[in-house]
Amino acid sequence: MTKHTTEIKIVKTNSEDEHFLYLCRLLDEDLDHQSYNEKDKEAYSLFNEPLKNQLVFIAYDQEQPIGCASLKRFDQNHAEVKRVFVKNEYRSKKISWQLIDILADEAKKQGFQRLILETDIYFFGAIKFYEKYGFTRIPNFPPYEEMETSICMEYEL
Repeated sequence: MTKHTTEIKIVKTNSEDEHFLYLCRLLDEDLDHQSYNEKDKEAYSLFNEPLKNQLVFIAYDQEQPIGCASLKRFDQNHAEVKRVFVKNEYRSKKISWQLIDILADEAKKQGFQRLILETDIYFFGAIKFYEKYGFTRIPNFPPYEEMETSICMEYEL
């Protein structure tokens, strides 16, 4: 019996891509099953809507979309990492790592000096991943500065 290896391809697109919108719906469902209470869910939903023509990368296994990450200009020096998600059955395969690598490369090409992001204090797996990648905690940036369950992080490019 031969062992099948999954070959992942990553494609650059934008926030209007149907596969990105599909993966965002899966991400939202995943977040709903985690620590969100209704108040937090409503507050965060305002900041997670994909922006028109936002830069997006989608990971595929064959033709099946399995993960995504997007990049949003925050200011002249900072690009914000948004909507990082990998389907459950593909986690622990370094796909998130590959997506962040590509976001970092793209941000550098565009002249940004740092990546920044926000995550929830209860998303222990995400926090551990970002710290392992090299992100460090920073004071919460707008619009998260008053959100008690937010953690903000940055990565020097």
